[in-house]
Amino acid sequence: MITIVDFLKKVDQVILNPLLRVLFAVAFLYFLYAIIRLIRADGDDKADARKAVMWSIVGMFIMVSVYGVINLIINTFGISDSNSTSYISNQLNQ
Repeated sequence: MITIVDFLKKVDQVILNPLLRVLFAVAFLYFLYAIIRLIRADGDDKADARKAVMWSIVGMFIMVSVYGVINLIINTFGISDSNSTSYISNQLNQ
């Protein structure tokens, strides 16, 4: 029988961590794109590029904060498993 702790471990390892990594990678690529736009922009385009840079930084900050809050919750309730690297690798080793 699966416990709530096991379920939360699986959700964290299989869904949340990969999703946050992909979203952070997308936000970082958008940040690089916005920096290139800012370098190449003139006049009104420069203001739009600055906004894009600002919002990409805000997005990355929010994702890092979410990752920190998730880890805080997991560690507070003792959900983390120090012996486990990932759910998928544990399933393959069984």
